[in-house]
Amino acid sequence: MQRLLVCSVPCEVGWFVCSANLQSTLLSIMAPILGYWGIRGLAQNIRYVLLYTGTEYVDKQYTTEWAEDKENLGLEFPNLPYYIDGDLKITESGAILKYLARKNNLVGSTEDERIRLDMAEGILADARRSIVMLCYDPDFETKKGDFIANIDNTLKKLSKLVGSNNYILGDKVMIVDFVLFETLERYVALVPTCLDSYANLQAFHKRIEDIPSIKKYRSSPEFAKIKDKFSGPTAKFGSGV
Repeated sequence: MQRLLVCSVPCEVGWFVCSANLQSTLLSIMAPILGYWGIRGLAQNIRYVLLYTGTEYVDKQYTTEWAEDKENLGLEFPNLPYYIDGDLKITESGAILKYLARKNNLVGSTEDERIRLDMAEGILADARRSIVMLCYDPDFETKKGDFIANIDNTLKKLSKLVGSNNYILGDKVMIVDFVLFETLERYVALVPTCLDSYANLQAFHKRIEDIPSIKKYRSSPEFAKIKDKFSGPTAKFGSGV
């Protein structure tokens, strides 16, 4: 059975085709729901993890109707993204990722591994924060030059995270690898040549991109719709919704 998507046109669910309304009813019973805006933003890492783990899910992408759903989903702290799997209801992107990491054993098996993953998480949070702040800055065009001039300070750290390994933790794919992948996607979108001096990051990016389920998704119409939409509509670069 293929990954399940909520959409506004009839689509296949398993071996038959149903209308959007019937599909929505069926999927609410059959699969977890990831709710977020119709952009990459805070949900893209989660989408990649769900794809990697073979989790069939509903990719519920909101435009303006979030206000209608917000107080009616039984979420303790209503927010986007959310993840609903039966009685389990989680908000906050970090909490969703950590849950999926534990559920799928993508958290490291020793204390040393977990410490390294925690450090990587912090480094990646800083890298993501800096580019997101730039892209939302009203003075984006003015400040972009300084950001690009100092971009190697960040990329050197990301390169060091991978080193000569296939992934951050050697040969084992972990949650943070998808965070790194999406972070690199943001940087390359802004500066297409920024990885030219970092062969290990280029190789890492290709390894993640070539994971069969992710490769299939990234060539799909669903991904094409949000490919360039990294941020919300007020962003000065990579805006969407």
